[in-house]
Amino acid sequence: MTKVFISHATADRSVVTRDVIDLLRDHKIDVWFAEDDIATARQWERSILEGLKACDWFLLALTPRAVESEWIKDEVHWAVKERPGRIVPVLIEDCDLRAIHIRLPRIQYVDFRDVNDDARRRLLSCWDIEYRPAARFHPRFRPVGDRYLIGEPLSARDFLKEYLGKDTVLKRNVLIKCDAYNHYAGDPRRNPVMTEAHATASLVHPAIPRVFDLADDPEFGTYSVLEHVAGIPLRDRMNRDTPLPAADVVELIVNLCDAVQYANDHDVIHRNIKPGSIIVGDNQRPFLTNFIVAKIRDRPEERGNGVGTLMYMAPEQFDDQTDVDCRVDVWGLGVLLYELLTGKLPFHRESLHQGMSEMMKSIREQQPVPLRVCNPSISKSLDDTCLRCLEKDRTQRFSTASDLAKALNSWRGRKGRLWGWR
Repeated sequence: MTKVFISHATADRSVVTRDVIDLLRDHKIDVWFAEDDIATARQWERSILEGLKACDWFLLALTPRAVESEWIKDEVHWAVKERPGRIVPVLIEDCDLRAIHIRLPRIQYVDFRDVNDDARRRLLSCWDIEYRPAARFHPRFRPVGDRYLIGEPLSARDFLKEYLGKDTVLKRNVLIKCDAYNHYAGDPRRNPVMTEAHATASLVHPAIPRVFDLADDPEFGTYSVLEHVAGIPLRDRMNRDTPLPAADVVELIVNLCDAVQYANDHDVIHRNIKPGSIIVGDNQRPFLTNFIVAKIRDRPEERGNGVGTLMYMAPEQFDDQTDVDCRVDVWGLGVLLYELLTGKLPFHRESLHQGMSEMMKSIREQQPVPLRVCNPSISKSLDDTCLRCLEKDRTQRFSTASDLAKALNSWRGRKGRLWGWR
C-alpha cells in the first residue's frame, strides 16, 4: 500500500485533515503525519524522522505558515534528497514558494485553493488512483450507543478521536471521544478515555468542560460524552511571528490558573498543559481540556511519570521515583506563558535529529533564555514571574497555580478573578 508523509503546519491541521488527509484515507492511501500532541515521552521515539523514512511519498501542504516553518524546511530538504520524484506540493493558500528555499516552483503543485472534484482527481492521479466521489459522502450522523448520534470528526490528538455528536434524549450537541487506535481495549487503568472521564467527573468549574457519560459501543469501543465547547484550540490562534499583547496573555493565564487550582484542590493533576489542551471559546474565555493523562490522587497507575507532551513536561516528570504534585502544572503554565509572550518555546528541538534524550537533558539542565531577550517589551517583573515557574528545583517554583495568579494580578495592578468565576 502507498504510504504518504503529510508535511503541514500545526495551525493548518484541521483544514489539511478535512481536505487532504481524509481524501487519501477514503481512497485507501496510508498516511503519516507528526503528532503534535504526544501522550508520553516514550512515544516521542516515533519521531518525524522515523515517519519520513517509513513513507514512499512526501506531500507538502503549502500555506504561509508552512513555508515559514523551520521544521517543515528541514522535512522538505530531507525529501528532496531522499525522495526525488515523489514530492507532491499541494497549494492550500496563496504563499511565497521561494520562502521554502528550494526549487519547489519547478515541481508542479496541485492547486487546492478551490477544493472541488477536479482538484481531488488531480491529486489522486499522482498515485494512479481513480477519484470516487461516492467515497467522500458519509452519513451526517450515525448511531453510537443507545442515545447518541456521532457526526463529523473534529480532531485526533493524543491518540483519541473527537467527534461532534448529538444527545437524542436531551436534544443538545456533545463532544464524543474514543480511542483512535483501540490501543487500550480491556485495560481500564491505561485507557485514556476512561482516565479523562474519571478525572473530570467530579469537577464542576466554568472553565472545565463537564463529562456526561462513559459507555461502550461495538464499533467505537469505550467512548466518553462531554460538554461541547464552541471555540478553537489555543494552538490554532497563536502566531509565533507576532506574540500576543502581554495584558491579553496574563488575562488568559490568570483564568487558566483558576481552573488548574480548582482541579488540583480536587485531587487532579493535569500534567499536560499546552496550547492544544486549551480551547478559546466564542466568548474569548479559555477552557482547560484534555485530561487524558491526568494523575488522580490515590488512584494507582501503571504508566509512571513519563506522560505528557515532551516540550511542556517538568523535569520531575521524567523520574519514575519522584511523586509529582501540582507544581508540574505550574511548570506547564509557565511554559505556556513563555510561549505566548515570546512566540518561542523555552525548550525545543534544534533539529529533526535531536532525539528524546537530548530534549530531556535540555529540560533538566539548561536554563531558558530570559523572555526579555526574545521580546524586549516584556517587563522585568513579568519575566521573573515566568522564569520562576520554570525553576528546575520545584521547591523554588510557585507552590500553587493560585500563587502564580496572585503574582500575575500584582503585575496587572489589580486583584480578584475575571468574569466573576467562583
